[in-house]
Amino acid sequence: MKANVDINYWRNLAERYFEAETTEAEETALRRFLATEAATAEFDDLRAVMGFAVVGRRRVARRHRRRTAIRWAAAAAVVAVIVAMPFAMSNSNEVYVAYVGGEKITDRDEVVNQMHSAMAQVLTDDGDSFESQMDDIFNTLNNK
Repeated sequence: MKANVDINYWRNLAERYFEAETTEAEETALRRFLATEAATAEFDDLRAVMGFAVVGRRRVARRHRRRTAIRWAAAAAVVAVIVAMPFAMSNSNEVYVAYVGGEKITDRDEVVNQMHSAMAQVLTDDGDSFESQMDDIFNTLNNK
């Protein structure tokens, strides 16, 4: 009679699992039960669903690790560019050109200053919002 009570308990727990009413501890106990001989063929649907969920979690974890690795590689590339930039800019063979207000500037220091001021304007929050900038861009295109 005890085995029948246990099977009824597991049936009830399986039903609660399909209704998403089980706790993590109950789901762990249910997975352990499914690995025993007491779990007959009537629990095959539950095995399939729980197995599918495990495979899905593994795939998600694998994608997360891959995305994390890509983010670290991208961050390393950005740091490498930032570190290498002063060395690249110190090369005297380089030609520096900027056009400001229709005027061509070739002085290295002035071009670098213009670049820094332009970047500072982009990075500040004092300017227009992103939405208003996009409106300006598309309104300009529509007016032509």
